Amino acid sequence: MKRIALLSLGLFGIVLSGLGDSRPADACSSSTEVVAISTRHPDLPLSPFVAGHLGVLEPTYARSHLIVAYAWLSGKGLDPTAQRSVLELAQKRLSPVDAAKVAPGLISAPAPDPVALWEKERARVLGIAPPAAPASTSAAGYTTSSYVTIDNCLADSFRVAKDTLLDREQRLGAASPELIGWVRGQDMVFVNCAEPTKKSIPPALPAAASTSARADRAYQIASAHFYANSFDDAEKRYRAIAADKTSPWSSISGYMLARVRMRRATIGHDPSDTAELGRALTEVDAQLRDPARVTMHASLRKYRDLVRLRVEPKKILPELSAKLAAGGLGADTGPAIDDYTTALDLEETVLEKAPPSDELTSFLGAVQGKRTFDFAMTKHAASPSSEAWLVAALMTATHATDSRIGPLVQEALAVVPSSPAFATARFHAIRLMAARGAPKATVSDLVRKTRTDLGTNVGLSTRNAYAGLAARIAPDLVTFLREAPVLPAGSSEDGGPIEFDPKLPVALPPELADAISLGLPLSIYKDATLSTVLPQGVRAHFAATTWVRANLLGDRATAASVAAVTGLLNPALVPYIAKVEQARTEDERRMGFLFAILKFPTLGPGVDGCARGDRCGHEVRGGALRN
Repeated sequence: MKRIALLSLGLFGIVLSGLGDSRPADACSSSTEVVAISTRHPDLPLSPFVAGHLGVLEPTYARSHLIVAYAWLSGKGLDPTAQRSVLELAQKRLSPVDAAKVAPGLISAPAPDPVALWEKERARVLGIAPPAAPASTSAAGYTTSSYVTIDNCLADSFRVAKDTLLDREQRLGAASPELIGWVRGQDMVFVNCAEPTKKSIPPALPAAASTSARADRAYQIASAHFYANSFDDAEKRYRAIAADKTSPWSSISGYMLARVRMRRATIGHDPSDTAELGRALTEVDAQLRDPARVTMHASLRKYRDLVRLRVEPKKILPELSAKLAAGGLGADTGPAIDDYTTALDLEETVLEKAPPSDELTSFLGAVQGKRTFDFAMTKHAASPSSEAWLVAALMTATHATDSRIGPLVQEALAVVPSSPAFATARFHAIRLMAARGAPKATVSDLVRKTRTDLGTNVGLSTRNAYAGLAARIAPDLVTFLREAPVLPAGSSEDGGPIEFDPKLPVALPPELADAISLGLPLSIYKDATLSTVLPQGVRAHFAATTWVRANLLGDRATAASVAAVTGLLNPALVPYIAKVEQARTEDERRMGFLFAILKFPTLGPGVDGCARGDRCGHEVRGGALRN
């Protein structure tokens, strides 16, 4: 959702829009993205955000973060247990970011890795290393031909295997051939986890084997078929085991029947075919009605919720939304957000038409641009004390001349600095005031006061958003140059989480760089180059850009006036600048300039911002000068 076009830049006379937005890196061989403002998730660590220090909310945040924001804006908040639960969910979703970067000291220590525990016990019993496809590799799942990653063998698979090994060892003895045979059979089962096409199936045991050994092997064979995606074979075998009340695997096989149905529906069938999903839910309900499965009922109830997310997302969404809106879920908050957002991903259209009684879904639809300003204002009028709907109305306001904007701005200005809504409400109030033509001095004073009220205990994204406001309303060039460069909020690899990188240089936000490149006259470029206000790296880039632009426009006087400072700031350019400036003919000058452009691919007539990959537009690179 774009923020409305805003104000001319004082004496510069250019119109800027897209306030605070950032964009992916331009298509190139690099997959690095450097951003001034994090728009996918709040700045890391997340613990201040989860504790109610929301900063300036972005409509593009993942919905899990906007749900946290709603909890605070609606006055419910999150208690410490709920905060920890939310952070644990965030850590899972932001992987591979270290937990210390997500919430230092607050996320519970991870449980021992069941894969490693299994491999340790297995190696101890067999006295040999893991097979060609170790369990650690199997646990990573596999990728289909359509590049979908399947988590085939879950952590519980390895936990059950380790517990079974220890139980059989205690009962049979460490050197028992039956135990060794079971472990080797389990190795074959786990091969399918990462390589289902191999169909590694343990052989059936002879009739002379013990009853318990044959029962164990029957379950291993059924599981091997399951992990190899042979669902019909797996279902037949699990059903036979479930019917055998003497088998120690009878109860869990009933649970596995439901998993077979679910897996068949999501992998073995057309995903749009909901009939098999319905059969999975029927299977779970049948197992829950069986008193003989009571030991599995807790797991079955959890699995039932998972199946319902797929079978009945429209039905389960209002239930989850109401639970989250009411708050007080404690340790269940993270799982509830996980389930709710999963269901919402399956039924996104509900964001456009959720009933007014569904406060949370309506709020998400509003801030993410699926509902209109009129809708948000109606909700705000119905709940005037709710800062959630004040913020939603402000974020959806796009017409500065609307008569409702003035009173809305006054409400936003009345929000106190201690409120979770303060940073967002004040940002949009200033945005709207500027768009309505408020005196620049008034708006500038308000930005300055707000930044003081925010203090230094806010994330870089919020600081950079307000720096962008200050730059856009700057009354003169010096003020603009002082405010425009910012320290990037972070960088990400391949579209992953955005992490702060202390090695990143101060740079221009991309939207400001684009506006400068499109709107500023060469005289302003020259003044910016000769001014000492800009940080050295940004000034060096400005100088090189000014020199290139002057030469392209044939403005020899400007090119000559910035040549010395351009060389001083960009030593690698010195011989190339000299070749141009000392040329005796116009043709010689033109050829010298073209030679410089060819040697330094990073040179250009426009200013680069920081969302251009890892270069940030501030380093002049090229080959050595050759005649």
